[in-house]
Amino acid sequence: MECFLRIKALRWQDWQSFFERECCELMMDCGGVSDIEFYQDPEDPSIYGYFLNCSDIDVLNHFLESDQFGDLMNMHGAIWDLMAVDIAQTKYN
Repeated sequence: MECFLRIKALRWQDWQSFFERECCELMMDCGGVSDIEFYQDPEDPSIYGYFLNCSDIDVLNHFLESDQFGDLMNMHGAIWDLMAVDIAQTKYN
C-alpha cells in the first residue's frame, strides 16, 4: 500500500539528513515500511513529504504515534508537526 507522510519541520537545519540517518531504518523495522521516496515542497522548504510503501497503514500510524518515534524526534531537538498520513491513490496526484 502506498502512503504519503507530510511533515513540517519547524526547527531543524538539516531535516532530510536527520530523517535519513535516524528515521528511515526505524520506520522500516518498526513501521512496516519497505520503501521511502523523498519529496520537498518547492513553495515551502520547511515541508517534507515521503511516499511510503507500507504493509499496513494501521501499523505505520501506531508507530508514528509511539513514544519511540516521538522520543527520537524530541531527543535530537527537532520541532516537527506531522501534518498528514494519507493513503495515496497514486504518487502523481
